[in-house]
Amino acid sequence: MKHSHLLVEFLAISVVTLICLPSFCNISVQSLGPNQAMYWEYALRNGLSPYDTNVNGSGVQWVFNAGQHTQVSGLAVAPDGTIYTVVTLSSLNGTELVNEDFLCALSPNGTLKWKSNASIDLFIQSYSLTIGQDGTIYSVKEVVVRSPPDPISGHRYENHTFAIMALNPDDGSVKWEYHPPNLPDNMALSNLLIGPNDELFFSASNQICALDQFGQSLWNLTFPYHSSFVLAQNSSIVVTADGHLLFILPNGTISGNVTITDGTSLLSGQPMIRNDGNILLLGYDGLHVIAPNGTLLWSFRNGDTSMPESVVLDKNDNAYLRFENRTIGDDGNFVDRLYLASLGPDGGLRWVRNQDTVITAVSADGLLYGVTSDHSYSQTSVRFIALRDDGSVKWLMDELHGPSPLGGSYGGGLTGNSAIGSDGTVYFTGWNSWVGYGYVLALKGNPHGGDPGLTEQTLIVTLTVVTVAAIIVLCYIVKRRDEGEVR
Repeated sequence: MKHSHLLVEFLAISVVTLICLPSFCNISVQSLGPNQAMYWEYALRNGLSPYDTNVNGSGVQWVFNAGQHTQVSGLAVAPDGTIYTVVTLSSLNGTELVNEDFLCALSPNGTLKWKSNASIDLFIQSYSLTIGQDGTIYSVKEVVVRSPPDPISGHRYENHTFAIMALNPDDGSVKWEYHPPNLPDNMALSNLLIGPNDELFFSASNQICALDQFGQSLWNLTFPYHSSFVLAQNSSIVVTADGHLLFILPNGTISGNVTITDGTSLLSGQPMIRNDGNILLLGYDGLHVIAPNGTLLWSFRNGDTSMPESVVLDKNDNAYLRFENRTIGDDGNFVDRLYLASLGPDGGLRWVRNQDTVITAVSADGLLYGVTSDHSYSQTSVRFIALRDDGSVKWLMDELHGPSPLGGSYGGGLTGNSAIGSDGTVYFTGWNSWVGYGYVLALKGNPHGGDPGLTEQTLIVTLTVVTVAAIIVLCYIVKRRDEGEVR
């Protein structure tokens, strides 16, 4: 009887374990539907993807070659797996170099679905690509109007106009355009973000504007100073502007305004929302974390000779900061070096990578994806990279069709984008300087093959098999003891 009770208890624990295990393994953000997950990824703009990249299958899945004399920039992945990217085609018009921008839609298998119409001197802000819940693609359009050549100097003057445009996901045709009224010439639109109901928010000069999904103006707010903003998970808009932290409701009402300072000077910069609700501020002089009430929690500055370049966050609020450090070389000239540093949630320095590394996507399982180089930026030194959150290298990958995957031959640093699809595929943009074409590369797991690691599904299956095997063994032992064969 004692053994029977033992067996019943063991079976009960095993059943509870199997029922609860999926919820223990699941990350809360992954429980979002595809549209919700996509919305938070675009709205927060902190580099953190809601998707896991520990997936079955390993290696490069496909490469999309955009053609000769092209460069590729910007990536956005729709819930149906369509990949959107901006292709810039360069050509000569007489002796003048001109560029044309196309928005390209790629199928999940890497084939071209369509490309948008383009004209010379039309530019698409690749970093502003945003996708609505119905699949509509939104971006900022820039048109350059050139004057006739000056009869004496031959110089042609330029006038830049900007608009928000919405494109049909079926064929790339324009659904509508919005031209902000009274926008000064050559004043750019920026910071395009999408809300939970497909509202669009963007900056225009010293204004923050809101549109509905049909291109109709909802409201605009004018500030006496330049502002940057981000969307919070409660759908409010968090604005930082010249030492002020403001909160705007989705209807355009200002619900809060506090001063942010480090005790001696006002703080400003590009905000990001951390998972704990505090606001990370990427300023020109350092990195700051501010509570919603305006209290400065901590700052990271690396001396007067260091300038922050970009930052992303992981799910544990660790920050990965690319920063520039300026020193004076032996010849008396300035030497600028870029590094990657990781800071903990409390601002403590975790590690520094002494190579220029740009992280543009962080997976839900904590892997950092981007591009890296030594400080020579030679054609053979620029490579794709995946880092673990402790700074160790998971893998490095050379460009597939010759050296220089991301424009390293320019000698000006690193460029490129990465994005993560809902199936765990990681997408990179690159540029082959030897042949002169841009491309999009799709990757699953490790580019060199091998086990991508335990996924939630394989973990559940493994523990299920172990549990069942343990039950069988225990039943056998109990049976043998009851028969008096095991003492």
